[in-house]
Amino acid sequence: MSPTAVAQDACGATGGTFTIPFLVDPADLTPGAKAGFPPGLIFDQLDDTLLRNAPDGLKPGLATSWEVAEDNLSVTFKLREGVKFHHGGDFTADDLVYSLVRLRDPEFGSPRGKPAEAG
Repeated sequence: MSPTAVAQDACGATGGTFTIPFLVDPADLTPGAKAGFPPGLIFDQLDDTLLRNAPDGLKPGLATSWEVAEDNLSVTFKLREGVKFHHGGDFTADDLVYSLVRLRDPEFGSPRGKPAEAG
């Protein structure tokens, strides 16, 4: 479903309320703030990601292609064009940078913002 799609029933009516029952209160739905279940189930339905996990490897999401540098220290992404936020604004590289910087901000406290453990 595209980010700008509108819910439509079988009769062609639009709008209304979409309710998803959960046994547990999802609490905080701020993207990146919580990494657990059930917020993750909700985010999977509302948000798109740069890349998507698939059984046979990574697939394009908001990134249409990517290239890993020879030194394996950086990745260059080509972003999908024409993506809109729910408020109508365009998705840009600046939005992606903001999201990644926010995840690393200790005050934001995202469990996804911690550096990977050396193994």
